[in-house]
Amino acid sequence: SEAQRRVEDVREGTSGRLTIGASSTAATYVLPALLRRFRVENPNVELRVHTGVSSRIGEQVLRNEVDAGVVMDFPGHPDITALGLAEYAMCLVVYPDHPFASRYKEGGISQGTLEGEALIVMEPGTNLRAFVERVLSSAGIAGQISLELDNVEAIKKMIEARLGISLLPYVAVREEAITQRLVALPLNDLPNASRAISVIYRRDKYLFGSLRHFVDLLQTELHTVMSPSSSTPFSQR
Repeated sequence: SEAQRRVEDVREGTSGRLTIGASSTAATYVLPALLRRFRVENPNVELRVHTGVSSRIGEQVLRNEVDAGVVMDFPGHPDITALGLAEYAMCLVVYPDHPFASRYKEGGISQGTLEGEALIVMEPGTNLRAFVERVLSSAGIAGQISLELDNVEAIKKMIEARLGISLLPYVAVREEAITQRLVALPLNDLPNASRAISVIYRRDKYLFGSLRHFVDLLQTELHTVMSPSSSTPFSQR
């Protein structure tokens, strides 16, 4: 298959099929704009995107079921090349009339205020759940888990229904924060309150034309999209 792709690269330039794996967060909130640009620049490439939790995407990369993956908090693997692309801010997400929204000051929310709050979290086994548990544990917070869900969109709806609050990547709630359906508050004294996003592929993978262009696009554009400066200002009420 790789030999055929090498020949096609020489004969036709960038064409053929590109199969990407992406975590649910990346697929929903990060990739659409980037894939639109990729499509404009590579109109002859057939794109396929498979979504799932980051650990599953890593397995698909190893099995060569996808050409590359875009994942969060990749732990590393000896047979996988991982290119760190950016880190993006996490935030505390509350509904507009939550007491935290009116008490928010320039300094953000401190870790002590989260004690005893009803938290809405992702299901166990997901990177986002592990991240939230790690942040809360390192800060000594014993938050009460109110709901467990399997996707970020559902979590946002539950927050809007005033069933609790959550720690989410700002990129996932940017639209709701701008329209003031939700309030996104910075975490001013929680350690490591950011997540890393990486593109991964097998170390022995031949970077055929469209795959090479995809990786280059991520490296040149994603830092701009996901940099901390583009994740602010947070909603202020």
